[in-house]
Parts: sequence; C-alpha cells; structure tokens
Amino acid sequence: MSNELSLLLMNKRQFFKQHLFAGVILSLICVSLWACDEEDDSVVYDTGIDVVFYNMDSLSKVIVVTDSLSDSLKVLDDTVTYFADSASAVEDSLVVVRLLIQQGDTTLDSLLIELVDELVSINQDYRYFFGIDSVLYIDYQEWLAVETKIENGNVQVLSITNNLNNQVVYYDDSATVWRIPLDMNSDLSDLTIEIGDKYYDLKIGYQRSIVTNEYGDVLVSSYGFDEQNIESTSFDSLQLNCKTSDCVDIESSIYIYF
Repeated sequence: MSNELSLLLMNKRQFFKQHLFAGVILSLICVSLWACDEEDDSVVYDTGIDVVFYNMDSLSKVIVVTDSLSDSLKVLDDTVTYFADSASAVEDSLVVVRLLIQQGDTTLDSLLIELVDELVSINQDYRYFFGIDSVLYIDYQEWLAVETKIENGNVQVLSITNNLNNQVVYYDDSATVWRIPLDMNSDLSDLTIEIGDKYYDLKIGYQRSIVTNEYGDVLVSSYGFDEQNIESTSFDSLQLNCKTSDCVDIESSIYIYF
C-alpha cells in the first residue's frame, strides 16, 4: 500500500511538472501582465479571450491597388493576345507567299520582305508587352497576398498594456488570432493595444469564477461577455461571438475592425 501511494504521488508530481511547464509557456502573457501576490500560488491563471483584428483602413487601400493592377493586367493580356494573333496571321501569310515564290512567282519577293519585317516588329512588340505583363502579374500576386492576409485578420500587434498596473508585453511576430490576457483580479480589463504606429484602447467587462479541474488544479476562468460591456473609443467597431450562452472565455472571440 505504501509503495502504491509513493508511486501515485511520484506520477502525480511528474504530471504536474510537465503540465505546469506547458501552462507557463501558454500563459506567459497572462502571468506577465496580471500576476497577483495576494492569491494562493496553487491557483493557475489562464483567463483570456481570442481577438481577431481586421484592418479595414489598410484593406480598402490595398483593394484600390489590386483592382487597379487587375484592370491593367486585363488590358495587357488583351494586348499580348493581339500581338500573338497578329504574329500568327503574318506567319500564315509567309507560308503562302514562300510557297508561291517556290512555284515561280517572282512578283512576291518584295511582299516577302515586308512580311518578314512586319513579323520581326510584331514579335518585338509582343516581347515588350509580355515582359511588362509578367512583371505586373508578380506585383499583383504580391498585393493580392497582402489583401488576403488582411482579410484573414493577420496583423502585427506590437504591445499590450494593462492600464491598471502599467505592465507591458511586447510581441515580435504577426498572427491572425490574438489571445488577449484579461485582468485576473478584476471584472474589467483596461487595455492599450499598439498596432503599427497607433495606440488603441479596449475595455472588456466580464465575470470571473474559480474552478477545480479533474487534476485538482485551481483555475480562474472568465465568462459572461457581452458586447455592451466591451468598449473602445479608437476602434471602429467590434463583434462578439460566443459558442455558448454563458460566453465562457475559451469558447468566445471578439472581432475588431479598425
């Protein structure tokens, strides 16, 4: 019985160490911004909500560029097709003229020279416009990729500040979904979000609960999100999406447009 108990405790310690390390990595932002000395160390803080940012201002500007490039490509494609068809027609004429000359018609020698010169000129124009068309197509694909990223909510958040304690977390990589950490000691998170060279305010109201999972870990979770309790004076609009009526943090997300 003593050996079984020791083995059980050993397995439990090993499980706790493994999952505590993963939890620390995943919850680094939350711990950095909202660590609390007053709570018991056994409480695991992982309260946050997923946010997707849609930069509609940049998107509208990029769409203007992609639409313009698309229109230019259509004109260039038609131009390239025109010269390709013209070259094909001249080549067909050359086949006929050469055949007649081989059959003894010496009156077509000057026409043969004219057709050859015309074919050379057409091919030069074709190569010129084809080159422009190819370069423009590459530019179009690059701008289209930017447009797709913005439409998918891919942005670079530089920092998030907790205005209640002035703690700041900085970010290096862009993402499409941001896990916004919430204040674990309050039912309101007052945040400043830095995107590009601009700062945006965001206040999120919610309710908190402390629960114990099947492993005996004490967790702080948030729920009861409501669009009426989510405010910003700098973002254009926002939309809350909850999978359940309780609007639990891990099953909820906020779409923000700016």
